[in-house]
Amino acid sequence: MKLQISDLLKWKEEREKQQLTLPIDYQSMKALDNAFREFKFTEISVTSIYLQPVTNIVRNRKGLIAYYDDLGTQNFICTTTVNPPDASDFTGRMNLTAV
Repeated sequence: MKLQISDLLKWKEEREKQQLTLPIDYQSMKALDNAFREFKFTEISVTSIYLQPVTNIVRNRKGLIAYYDDLGTQNFICTTTVNPPDASDFTGRMNLTAV
C-alpha cells in the first residue's frame, strides 16, 4: 500500500510539472517554447492579441503582422508578399493615426 501511494504521489508530481501556472513562470515558458518550436498552427481561435509597437517597418518577412508606432504615426502592417517576381515588396497598411 505504501509503495502504491508513493508511486501515485510521484505520478502526480510529474503531471503537475507538465501543467502551466499563471502568472506564467520560466518553466512554463520553456515548455511552451519547446512545444511551439516543432508545431505549426493551421487554425487558431483567440479572444485577444496584444501587439507590442515597433518603430521600424520590417519588410522581409512574408506573413508578418505588426503594430507600428513612432509616436506620430500609428499603422497596422501586414506583409503579404516578399520580393514577388513582378513587383517590389508589398506591405499593406491600415492607418490608425487620429485625424
